[in-house]
Amino acid sequence: MTARSRKFPSVSVASVTFVLICVAAVCADERPVGFRVQGTTVPDYAQTIPIPDGFKELHPETHTQAPTWQPTEKSRGYAIFLSNTLEPVYPTTQPLRQQIGRGLEVTSARGEYEAASFSIRTLRDLEDVRVTVDDLHGPGGATIARTNVDLRAVRYLPRKEWRGEAYVVRPSFLERRESLTIAANRTQQYWLTVWVDASTTHGNYRGEVRVEAHGGMSTTLPLRLQVLPFRLRTPPTRQGMYYNPVVLGPGPHYPSLPAERLRRELFDMREHGMNAIFISVPPSLEVVKKGERVTFDISSIESLMTTATDAGIDSVIWNLHVDDLIDGRAGDFVTSVRAFLHGFQERGWRPPMLSAGDEADVNGTFNHAFRSLRSLKEAFPSHRIYTTIVRPQNSEMFEPAVDIRAFSSYADESVIAPTRKAGRELWMYSGSSGYGLDPLGDRLYRGFYAAKLTLDGVMDWTYWWQRPVPGLPGSSFNDFDGPTSRPKLLSCWVNPVADGPLPTPGWETMREGVEDGKYVFTVRSLIKETLATGDPEARRRAQTAQEVLDRILERVVIEPSEKSFPIRDTAACLDAAFFDTARAELAQQIELLSAAN
Repeated sequence: MTARSRKFPSVSVASVTFVLICVAAVCADERPVGFRVQGTTVPDYAQTIPIPDGFKELHPETHTQAPTWQPTEKSRGYAIFLSNTLEPVYPTTQPLRQQIGRGLEVTSARGEYEAASFSIRTLRDLEDVRVTVDDLHGPGGATIARTNVDLRAVRYLPRKEWRGEAYVVRPSFLERRESLTIAANRTQQYWLTVWVDASTTHGNYRGEVRVEAHGGMSTTLPLRLQVLPFRLRTPPTRQGMYYNPVVLGPGPHYPSLPAERLRRELFDMREHGMNAIFISVPPSLEVVKKGERVTFDISSIESLMTTATDAGIDSVIWNLHVDDLIDGRAGDFVTSVRAFLHGFQERGWRPPMLSAGDEADVNGTFNHAFRSLRSLKEAFPSHRIYTTIVRPQNSEMFEPAVDIRAFSSYADESVIAPTRKAGRELWMYSGSSGYGLDPLGDRLYRGFYAAKLTLDGVMDWTYWWQRPVPGLPGSSFNDFDGPTSRPKLLSCWVNPVADGPLPTPGWETMREGVEDGKYVFTVRSLIKETLATGDPEARRRAQTAQEVLDRILERVVIEPSEKSFPIRDTAACLDAAFFDTARAELAQQIELLSAAN
């Protein structure tokens, strides 16, 4: 089979890493940890993706009608327009006239990351396009350094569709690049993320984003940041990812990832609001025999556990039926698990949550999984037992063997009452299942949907997942070179590169969703505290805040769906304006309630 190759999106191979004006070796350590641990660009081998013969490119239905260009825009050779992090921007996307000429406006509580987006539409070939940012200057001489702002360019890649020989060139990853070469009549999206330290003085900050291109006039984009006068409270909800902390290979035994890679990935999760991981493919363990006694040498997971603790990830779930972790080599199943847990106890590690099987209510493995879960519940009553359930109507199948019911994307309001009545924790392990390509759905799931569904835990499959193909070094970025029809990049919220995890748009907006949950929790907490004061005026403010919160959550529908995942139906009815308005209204209520207290 022959193949043709394409570059996406007309970016010169010689282009180097996209960095801020001062992000060089001398000042790299000054950046916030969330920026330092992330990867930079796709590898050289992924610059060009071969498209097999027979595959047809599909074009998303986006705004493709060009506005009437102004003389200054024609002379400059490009136009800058505002875009939204929740709305995919494709190379074919054209700006609306009202999007051009506006400045970036960002609002943030203290101690949070906030993202914004803008795009460049080229009118001719542009070489050496460089984007930089200034320090932000605020009240009383306060400054937010440019090192607290991360600029990334969207990398567009061909992504295989689920069915048929078709693909779409999608915004797939966010790269730091020093310069780009952008072909004529193309759109290139950029992301800007600012870190607002907890000690930052509140008020309005102003700066500029500068765009320069070889042979073209430079342009400045005003940047205004409003820092709110409060910090958000963190809800007790567990936020986490399924995670494979191993070097995948062709054999049955998997070594642990190198310590530095573990550090970068786990701290990246922490900086995106994660405090839980589900170990879906664990490092291989060695059996140790001491006379009659058989135990496990768990030194292979020492780096993982200590780094997770350092990163503040305090909920670790182990699937005990995956590959060769616990397979009876130290005796029967319970004896093997006891030997495994003994290693945790010896090292003073926090006891893990335990799981066995996966989606056993629908995949024909129920009897085996249920026996294992029941054995775990009986033998280790102090450990929380976790399992996944696909169908809401199967919520009672695992009683009384589990403490945590984690439902799939089919989760709707019908799972709440039976789970609460049984005294079990209600979790969900997948949202809109966009795998980094559905920013709006990812943000909705982690925040307002989780709050409306009253979730105790919010998980996703999977932080990254590589299906290595021998002899094909580009397999981790290439959807077309594997033996399966399933898109390989599907399931990835990041993709590891040499210097850290490379984020997707969905991964970055997932953090915004976690923050939405903080806004909801902060308002709920303040309402409760305000009502307890007994002051009539304070109670009136609390009632108003409750009405605002109820009105926002009323738009988050969690009813069963007849055609799709319920969360997808809800996401289809919302837009970016819903999230912007909800944030603004909740922030106002937090300020009013804080004043009342």
